[in-house]
Amino acid sequence: QVLDLDTRLAYPCPLEHYLDETFNLEFADKKSNKKLSPKFRLIRAELFLQHFYSDRMHMCQDGNKWSAPPPTYDCILTDLRNMKVNKKGNLSNLDDFVSMKGKGKESPAMGEVLTLKELRTRFAG
Repeated sequence: QVLDLDTRLAYPCPLEHYLDETFNLEFADKKSNKKLSPKFRLIRAELFLQHFYSDRMHMCQDGNKWSAPPPTYDCILTDLRNMKVNKKGNLSNLDDFVSMKGKGKESPAMGEVLTLKELRTRFAG
C-alpha cells in the first residue's frame, strides 16, 4: 500500500496501481531513459529514524530567510556524536538520503537504491 497525501489516486493505494498510474514513462532513447528514469531509496524505517538528521537549513534562502515557515516541532537530530556538518556547512544528511548515486553499499543505514523495474519486481509482483 502507498500512502501518498499528494496524489489524486486512492488513499491508500495498492502499490502496483500507484506505480502504473504515477510512473507510466516512455523515453525516446536509451540515454534519456538512463538519465530520467525514477529511482527509489528503500530504507528500513528504524534505521532511517536512527540515522537521519536535519537542522532545517535547506529551508532557508541565503542563509537567513525561510522559504516557508518552519514546522513548530523540534529539528530532527540524532546522536550528536554521529552527526557531521555537510558541504554547505549545515548539520544535515538530507542530501545523502536524497542522492541516488549509491546503491546503498556505502552504509546499511542508507538503504538501497532501486530502479522502477527493481522496485516492481520486489514488491508489485
